[in-house]
Amino acid sequence: ANGNALFVRQQLISLFDNGLLSFDGNEWTCDIEKVEETGTLVEDIVGVVLDKIKRLPSLTQHTLMICSCIGSKVDLDILSLLVRTVYPTDSDDDAALARKAISECIIEGLLVETEGDKGVAFIHDSVQSAAYSLLPGDKRAAFHLKLGQLLQTNLSADSFQKHLFQVTSQLARGYELIPEDDRIATAKIFLRAGDDSQLVAAFPEAHFFYARGIAMLCNQDWMYNYRLSFDLYMKASEVAIITKAYKDVDQWIELVLLRTSSSPEDNIRAIHLKARTLAVREDFEGAVKLALKALSAVGVKIPTRNLAMHTMVGLARTRYLMKGKTSAKLLQRPDIVNKEVNAVLRLLGYLATITATGRPKLLPLITFRILYLNLKYGISPTMAPAIAWYGFIISLLGFPPSESTKFGDLALSIQESLECDETRAQVLFLCYGSIFPCTKNLSECIPSLYDGHKAGLHGGDLPHAMVCA
Repeated sequence: ANGNALFVRQQLISLFDNGLLSFDGNEWTCDIEKVEETGTLVEDIVGVVLDKIKRLPSLTQHTLMICSCIGSKVDLDILSLLVRTVYPTDSDDDAALARKAISECIIEGLLVETEGDKGVAFIHDSVQSAAYSLLPGDKRAAFHLKLGQLLQTNLSADSFQKHLFQVTSQLARGYELIPEDDRIATAKIFLRAGDDSQLVAAFPEAHFFYARGIAMLCNQDWMYNYRLSFDLYMKASEVAIITKAYKDVDQWIELVLLRTSSSPEDNIRAIHLKARTLAVREDFEGAVKLALKALSAVGVKIPTRNLAMHTMVGLARTRYLMKGKTSAKLLQRPDIVNKEVNAVLRLLGYLATITATGRPKLLPLITFRILYLNLKYGISPTMAPAIAWYGFIISLLGFPPSESTKFGDLALSIQESLECDETRAQVLFLCYGSIFPCTKNLSECIPSLYDGHKAGLHGGDLPHAMVCA
């Protein structure tokens, strides 16, 4: 039994049920020779449990099989819907039918009720494995798909959202059998499940759901369902970078670059993602060159020669543009709605991050350009980190710490007002990790750096989450 108490219990129950273990009122008796002859004892606990399950009523077996497909825990409302549909009876009370089925499982010690009696759970993984083995391997995909489609069709909107992951998991395990007419609707469900997984930082699960969504698409969807195709490929690539599935990233990004050649905004976003892929593989020079080339193609040219002169000119112009700029004045500016400008600003913002360590002499010029474009077109989420970079840069250039601190405070104020999660970790790091330590005690900075660490983990900004830590 290898110390497995459940295994011991199930073996003893099996011996008792087969009449090989008995109790006469005073003592237990076991016919060892007959046990050895019949081979009742097995070395596999799944086999022991499976033998027990096969002796239960048909409805109970089907209920266990359904539960094993859904997961280790199953809510009663889902079970009520599926039991009757998969195992038709004359009963009109779905909940009563499900309750009858699970009562037997509970009595037999295979399931336990969860808190609040709103569902059931397997008492051990081996019980779930045994129940799942009731379903023949060649029929599993079709059965999972049937369960997913039943839930998709019959659950209310609120219940569907509540059980989104369970529904999507069933569809995913039968995705190869999804009919043509359901492709796009199912792809949208996979996209939705991937988005929800990202929200709770479940990146491997998000990768899985996005990949299943991509599997639903065909080449024609880039024409007839362009936005769905673009979102699935881009979001899948983003989480694949986090999960280090670089083969997937390379394949998906190259396809996106090919399909977005006529859309400058989307093409810049794809190039941004490819630059990230190069950077996480420590090819910073390749990432910088790719980003600079893409920016130049849309008219945003960053000088790469005579950097000292361009830096002094850019600094003078930026100091003039930022003179008298307060949080109140900046926040009065309209949000930048031009999608191409926003895509350019995001790429510039990322370029600032990677040049800070790879090619630091470019950092001031990139920062100045971000501030210029924000002040020209309105305000965007890139404004706060750019102001923080600016405060850090002028401190390196010898300006008084009080001036750099002023811009650090301004960056924090803008960040909090814009409520942009994707830049929060970066701004907190720049302010509390680079600017404020010159004028404040470290004990005042550490709590905010910890907040930056958590914000980075939650938002998928792992580089800044790590530097905050």
